[in-house]
Amino acid sequence: MPQKFLVGGEWRASDEVMEVKFPYDGTVVDSVYMAQRQDLDDAMNAAVRGFEATRKLPAYKRTEILWNLQRLMREHFDELVDLMIMEGGKNRKTAVGEMTRALQTIGVSAEEAHRLGGDVFSIDWTPAGANRQGFTRRAPIGTILCITPFNYPVNLACHKIGPAIATGNSFILKPAEKTPLSSVLLAELVLEAGYPPEAVSMLNCWGPLAGEMVEDDRIAMLSFTGSASVGWMLKSKAGKKKVV
Repeated sequence: MPQKFLVGGEWRASDEVMEVKFPYDGTVVDSVYMAQRQDLDDAMNAAVRGFEATRKLPAYKRTEILWNLQRLMREHFDELVDLMIMEGGKNRKTAVGEMTRALQTIGVSAEEAHRLGGDVFSIDWTPAGANRQGFTRRAPIGTILCITPFNYPVNLACHKIGPAIATGNSFILKPAEKTPLSSVLLAELVLEAGYPPEAVSMLNCWGPLAGEMVEDDRIAMLSFTGSASVGWMLKSKAGKKKVV
């Protein structure tokens, strides 16, 4: 049976199925259901609702969830390595190296989750500012659309969802069409780690549909890794959204 996609904590199927093939000989190793336009709309609505929960999570809870995620990834280390080998054609040594880096990425995110304070500074450089101070405070931004490439499907996903969780944001993960299987398992582990379900979506979909999400006002930020040409194209669609 094809692997399902995740919409706000709910696993779904569709009428469209895509085969996942081993790059070296074209052998079909699995298949995934492809999300449709309505699924994307539902995911963005769920993310907006989920953000109301994640933005209120205290730092200790976000840190706890990330350490839970790292522990679960360790428990599923070999399974994630095997998925990267099957879907992306990595050799085992390279896949193990990527998993090791991914664990470090989640660990760093956990440590940073309780360092997201702000700055206090004097504003007495004018007479009106005498005996006064200013301050900054970091706050969650909203829903982050995370688009990842095929060459590092686990670590680069962690580079996006780790900071998203650390800062209390909802997210929608859109993996590369060539390497969706590891993201399916990663999404399962995020839910098991305890992040609010409505704040978590993982959508296998075609590029044009992902482009529509970039333009949607329910998306607050785009985190993209891929080719320069696609990146600049998506940035042109993002309007005033933050793009990293």
